[in-house]
Amino acid sequence: MSSFSKLKMIIFICCPRTLASAADIVFLDSQKLTYEESELIATGCTVPVVAVSHADLRPVICLAELMTLYEKYQYLRRLIVSYVGQGDDPTLNTYAVLLPKVGMHLRYLVSNVSYTFNLPQLCLTLLD
Repeated sequence: MSSFSKLKMIIFICCPRTLASAADIVFLDSQKLTYEESELIATGCTVPVVAVSHADLRPVICLAELMTLYEKYQYLRRLIVSYVGQGDDPTLNTYAVLLPKVGMHLRYLVSNVSYTFNLPQLCLTLLD
C-alpha cells in the first residue's frame, strides 16, 4: 500500500469520528468519491450520514421536489412526471429509482437516443 493510500485511509477513518463529535447529522457530497469511500465514511460515523449527492444520484434534490409536489397535491400516487433534459443527468437516474417507489410515473425525453439508466447497486439496496 502506498503512503498516499495509507494517508487516505487514515483520513477516512478519523474524519468521520471528528465530524460525529461536532454534529448531529453529516451531509456527504460524494460526487468524487467511490461507493466504497462513501461507505467507509458512513461506517466510521456515529451519527446519521446523508448522501446529498453522488456521481450517479441526487437523492436530496429529488426528495425535496417530491415534498413540494405532495404539498401541492396532497398525494403522489399516479402522478406523472415528465423529464426533459440531458440523458446523463444524475437527477434522471434518481427519478427512475425513486418515483416508482411512491407510485408515480416517469416520462422522459432526453438528448441521448439510446439512453440506459445508470442505477448503482447502492440505490437499489437502499430503496428496497
